[in-house]
Amino acid sequence: HDVAAIFLIDGSYSTDAWIENRRVADVIADTVLCAGQVLDSHIEKLAIATFSSNTRRSCRFEVLKDFREPWTTSRDRLGAIQPAGYTRIGPALRHAHELLHRQQASRRLVILLTDGRPCDYDRYEGTYGVKDVKKAIEVGRRNGIHTHAFAVEKQAAEFFPQMFTKHDYDILPHPDSL
Repeated sequence: HDVAAIFLIDGSYSTDAWIENRRVADVIADTVLCAGQVLDSHIEKLAIATFSSNTRRSCRFEVLKDFREPWTTSRDRLGAIQPAGYTRIGPALRHAHELLHRQQASRRLVILLTDGRPCDYDRYEGTYGVKDVKKAIEVGRRNGIHTHAFAVEKQAAEFFPQMFTKHDYDILPHPDSL
């Protein structure tokens, strides 16, 4: 029970894509809903947030469920997620890590749900975006925060191994696997 965890949901336009007749954003929301139902009675400090961006000057981080908020009063907000903007993962991870750092818990965890490709309008892509995400994860790890990422997009196989260590991510072949 001494765990603080945050689901960090990619809320960018790329999650508006369809895989096997299912919208990625809907698959992610359904997954977090199911996981939240199960984890509610096992993890006292559970939060949910979405992120998106439109350049480094406009990074959006929206808390859908605060750590101390009851699951029953916040779960319906998952249905209101509307994809917008780009995928600037690094700042979102840093903010999630800061929120977790403030929680009294022996274990802290970020569960990142994304398509796996850092991208933004102002050249936050390729090597730069990948290195930013990797650095954010390394700093979090030094502060006792573990990050595990999940992707339902097969193209994540190109970026995930560059950002995460081998056991810190899963690329799922089908949306229902999530």
